[in-house]
Amino acid sequence: MAILPRPSSPLAAWRDFRDVVRAPRKHKIVFAALSLTLPMGIFWAMIREAKIDEVWTPPTIIYVKQWPASRTAAAVRAQQARDLPAELAAKKEREDAAEAQRQAYRRLANNMGIDVDKQRK
Repeated sequence: MAILPRPSSPLAAWRDFRDVVRAPRKHKIVFAALSLTLPMGIFWAMIREAKIDEVWTPPTIIYVKQWPASRTAAAVRAQQARDLPAELAAKKEREDAAEAQRQAYRRLANNMGIDVDKQRK
């Protein structure tokens, strides 16, 4: 069983295309160009989208500390006091990144003519 029906061999398709291109009517040439350009454009867009590489970031490893069961409440509070500045700095960094992302989306909305402030009220 053939993949293409009998009258549609590659040679017959080439002859049909050649006859369309040689035809004196201009609209046939326009449609032939569109029939070639549109699938190639779609294929090109799919290839281009597939080549977008995201930046790889290594996974975050969280090490769990082992504390002795005999640890006192004072030792816990002292460790929390030592860890607090790093935790606050990390929290501020996350909030700044989120705010930068919100501002980027707000600029995009303003460029598209969407008034975000009116929609929130």
